[in-house]
Amino acid sequence: MSISIKILGSEPLASVKEVEQIDFCFCSIDCFDNYVEKAFTASASDADWQKDKASFLFRKIINTDTIAVSIYKSGAKVADISDDTYGTYYSSFTAQPFYTGFIADWSLIRSAFGTGYYTIRAERTILGQSKPFTSRTYFVLPYSDRQANETVRIETYTEGNILSSEFDYQDLIAGGWYQSIRISGRFGNVTPTLLEDRILNADRQVVSVQDSIENEYTLFIRYLPESAKKQLVNQQLNTSAFITDYNLLNDEVIRQLPVILSSFEEVKHQQRGTAYTLKFKDRFNNTILRTY
Repeated sequence: MSISIKILGSEPLASVKEVEQIDFCFCSIDCFDNYVEKAFTASASDADWQKDKASFLFRKIINTDTIAVSIYKSGAKVADISDDTYGTYYSSFTAQPFYTGFIADWSLIRSAFGTGYYTIRAERTILGQSKPFTSRTYFVLPYSDRQANETVRIETYTEGNILSSEFDYQDLIAGGWYQSIRISGRFGNVTPTLLEDRILNADRQVVSVQDSIENEYTLFIRYLPESAKKQLVNQQLNTSAFITDYNLLNDEVIRQLPVILSSFEEVKHQQRGTAYTLKFKDRFNNTILRTY
C-alpha cells in the first residue's frame, strides 16, 4: 500500500493547486491504469539525490525529418524546448547528428510552472509520417523524506552500442547518456560473502594470499506497467549505475551507491504488471586483505 493512501484515508482527492500548499502526493506511484512516476525537486544547494531528472532521446532517419520537443502540464503546453532553460537540450550530437535529446530538470521546470502533472511530448515527422510521442506522466513536487518513502531511484550512464537498440550511445556525450527511473520498491538487505584465495605452504599450513568480502544487495520492485518495465530492463545494460533508496525504515542509508547488476533473481508476471527481485554488487570493492 502506498503512502498516499495511508495518509489520505477516506478524504477526497485534492486538486493540483491544493497540492502545491501541502506535503502529500495524491497520485500513487502504484496507479497502473494511469501510471504516474514521482519526480522530486529541490534547490540548487540541495543534494543531487533529492532532485530528479528524466531523459528523452529521439532519432531522425533522413535530413528533412523534424523533431519538436515540448513540456505539457495537465494536458496543456507550457513550453517548447529549444535551449537549456528547463534542462539540457541537444538539437544534435557530434557523433550522431540525426539524434535529438532532452534531459528534463524537474527542479527548473517546477520553478517555472509549479507543482503538477507533466508529460514530455515530441512532434516527430519521420519519412513524411507524423509520429507523435508522449512520455508517461510525472508528478512533480518538492522533495520530502515522507513523500519519497517506499521508492528507489536508479540512475545509469550508457556508452557503446546495444545491438537491439535503435540508438548508438558510443561517443554520444562524455561519460555516457544519462537515464533515471524512480520506482516503488526497496533496496538493501546487504549480504556479505567471503571470497578466499589461499594456498598450502611448505609447512602444510593454509595461508591466505588474498581474501575479500563482497557485498550483495537486493532490489525488490513492486509491479510495474509495460512502459516502466522496458526502461528498467534496458537501463541494466549500462556503463555505470547508481542506486538511492528512500525507505525510511531501511536499516542503512544508501545514497547514489555505485553498483553492478548481478542477476535477475525473480520475475513475476501478473495482469497488472511485472514484479522483480534483482541482485546487485558493489562496483568498487576494496575490502581486501593481501598478505604478499
